[in-house]
Amino acid sequence: MRTIKKFIPGFVVVVLLTLLAFFFRKYLEFNVNLLAISLGFVAGNLYSFKAGSKFGFKWLEYHGLAIAVALLGAQLNLSLLLNMDLQLIGLIISGLLFTFLITFLTVKVLRVGNGEAILVACGQGICGSAAVMAVQRVTQAPANKAALIVVVVNFLGFLGVFLAPLLASICLDTDTNSSGLFIGNTLQSMGHVVAAGFSVDDMVGETAVLVKMSRILMLVPLLLVLVLFYQRKKNTPKKNLDSWYLFSTVPWFIWGFLTLLLVTNVWILPQPILDGLKSLCDVIFVVAMVAIGLGVRLADLRADGKVLLLLTCLVFSAQLAFSLAYLS
Repeated sequence: MRTIKKFIPGFVVVVLLTLLAFFFRKYLEFNVNLLAISLGFVAGNLYSFKAGSKFGFKWLEYHGLAIAVALLGAQLNLSLLLNMDLQLIGLIISGLLFTFLITFLTVKVLRVGNGEAILVACGQGICGSAAVMAVQRVTQAPANKAALIVVVVNFLGFLGVFLAPLLASICLDTDTNSSGLFIGNTLQSMGHVVAAGFSVDDMVGETAVLVKMSRILMLVPLLLVLVLFYQRKKNTPKKNLDSWYLFSTVPWFIWGFLTLLLVTNVWILPQPILDGLKSLCDVIFVVAMVAIGLGVRLADLRADGKVLLLLTCLVFSAQLAFSLAYLS
């Protein structure tokens, strides 16, 4: 009961800011996750919340993100992968490897930590804020750095909604397939891809969504690799690294993601259920973004904010150039 009382003040604040984010989304052309984390950030810096409220923020941040990432599994259609050709497979894999390579080369020049580099590379290369926060859960990178990267990645994705179709029309042939491949392989979140792709036409939008869903699938093997890497980094004895140990150390939301992915693709679930799971996932992500924003303080960001913004801009620019060169 005492824990519940500590949780309620923070819960109320987060719910109110979440409702505000959905309200403003109707009138502003911004990604709702960006609105949510921005509202939380502003509120957290304008008002000094008590310790009890902060307990609720942390709880919703931690558990909200885990649930939302798990629910992403219900949104992927594995049958779409049957339509993948060699050009698409090569674009996705080479694009992801290039993103990681250029990120880690750039951080050496800018002197950014490897933890932040992984978050930037995953956010830019896979699926935006969902990937950033899922990886943050595994790597235990500083929450304030992860929150800042989420803001920057979402902001660049918003700009990309307008920039990517323009670049495709100027630099690529009038081939619908090329434009869809370019948009799907460069923009950060599914919302950005849908907005940019379908602003051109339906065929471009469908192609872009296929590419984006294929990129999102890369999140699971990447998380599994990171779990193994960080366990070895902690000098876990080799005898403990058996199959059961690895199974138990993988965060539960990864298994939830895989379970929903299999369930929703093996069995044909009613569309209202699938729509409900997607809506629930979207809402919980917004709740988590508000909670993250509330925990970010300007004093913590002043030292590293400009460097992370520069890093992310450079990586995004390199991604755009790489995909254009690949498809030209």
